[in-house]
Amino acid sequence: MSRLLRDRRGFFSLIELLVVLVIIMLATYLWLGGGSGPSGVPGYVSRQGGPTTTPGMALDAAVAVQCVENLRSIRQAVQAQQVEERPYPQTLADLGLPMASLRCPNTGQEYQYDPATGRVKCLTPGHGNY
Repeated sequence: MSRLLRDRRGFFSLIELLVVLVIIMLATYLWLGGGSGPSGVPGYVSRQGGPTTTPGMALDAAVAVQCVENLRSIRQAVQAQQVEERPYPQTLADLGLPMASLRCPNTGQEYQYDPATGRVKCLTPGHGNY
């Protein structure tokens, strides 16, 4: 009998494994916000309602950073035109940048551009309008 106990010492029992799995599943369920959103994806949060879960907040933060980086690239391209002493482009498409970078990744709207001043901004609040 002592040999049987000695051999089992390094292993988990089935009950211990089930308890650990239940704890992990419960923690995951709570972290994702407790259920499915309208898309059927656990933890999904629509952008209209704002983020209510940690993954939703992380997604919104990533989208905002992507928008700021798009605006930075556009502004650098416009400034490069000024360094070369050329007039501001009439449209953002004239800069030759990828079309995906000329739209807000959150709303899909084109960035607002003023060809008279060379200013570019996003209409989404909090997305790098400076």
